[in-house]
Parts: sequence; structure tokens; C-alpha cells
Amino acid sequence: MKRYRELAKEFLPSELHSHMILSCALEILYELTEKMTVLIVDEVVSALATDDGMSLLLALKSARDVLGTQSNSLRMVFADTDHEKLSYLVRDSQQAFYCSSLIVAPS
Repeated sequence: MKRYRELAKEFLPSELHSHMILSCALEILYELTEKMTVLIVDEVVSALATDDGMSLLLALKSARDVLGTQSNSLRMVFADTDHEKLSYLVRDSQQAFYCSSLIVAPS
């Protein structure tokens, strides 16, 4: 990871490091590694309870839209013990991942 941080500093001006958006950071990770990133988000349903959590879900959706279609470099796994609320993320038209595929894994 240290190597990637050093490489990122070469590609980005220092003032951008603390303000970098998620999709940009994941895109840089792909460019540096040339490997697919699998992002695992545990207890994702708790994000529904706060504005910051909802913003995070929208940022993840944006990153998925950019990287998933562009280079097929990003996969996301959302995990939660509440399968009903987890399915809400893809069934409700107001949610960021509306109509995304959902595979329920055995607990």
C-alpha cells in the first residue's frame, strides 16, 4: 500500500489528496494496479439512517457507474444481516442501487 500512496502522490497535486472523490480514488487504484477492485461494504443498511450514509451510497453508485462500465474494474459486495432491508436498496426507486442485481448469500 505504501508503494501505491507514493505513486498517487506523483499523479496528483498534494492539495487534492484530502478532497479526492471516491470514484477518482478507485480509478487511480485501478490504473496503478491494473487489477479489478472488489469493494466489500459490511452493515450497509446502517447507511440508510443518515444523510452521510446516503451520500456514501450515491458516491458508490457513481463510482460503479464510471468504473464498472468503463473498464470493468470495480465490483461491490454489500453485506448485512437484515436481508429484507438489504433488498430495499435495489427495490425502492428512491435508492441509489435501484434495479441492481441482488444475490442473497446463505447466512
